[in-house]
Amino acid sequence: MRFISKRRIALAITTLLLFSTTPALANPKKPTIAQIEAAKKLEAEAKKAADAAAARLAKANLTLRQLIAVANTARVRYEAARAELARATSEADAAAAAYQEALKQVKAAHDAIGRLATNAYIMGGGFTDFDSLLHSDGPQDLMDRLSTLDSLGEQNTQALFRFKTAEDAA
Repeated sequence: MRFISKRRIALAITTLLLFSTTPALANPKKPTIAQIEAAKKLEAEAKKAADAAAARLAKANLTLRQLIAVANTARVRYEAARAELARATSEADAAAAAYQEALKQVKAAHDAIGRLATNAYIMGGGFTDFDSLLHSDGPQDLMDRLSTLDSLGEQNTQALFRFKTAEDAA
């Protein structure tokens, strides 16, 4: 069996060598002038198409660079606007807090003036300089009444001044 197997291998190698050299011995035909001209024409058209594609690519690259520049400029402006917005927002928050504080001061001053008006109404409006002079029981009582009037007048003046200042600030 070994011998048969070797024969088959030898036969296969010989057949392969005989048929594989046959195409190498073939004589190819030379192209005609028309075929050469057609190939040159196709090559010229391909070159023209490649040149047109290269021109479109160059134009697209230029447009891309311009758009990148525009985008970078827009990004810089956007970042500046964001920073300005953050600054303006913090200023607005600070102003709102100051406004709320001023409103509290106005309300406090308004309440103080309301208490002064209420007290004046309750006392009957008779607590004036002339009334104090006419109804005093002596020099010490007169001095005490005038001192109290002076103190109340100072408090009223300060309350009105604080109200005016708070109202102006608000």
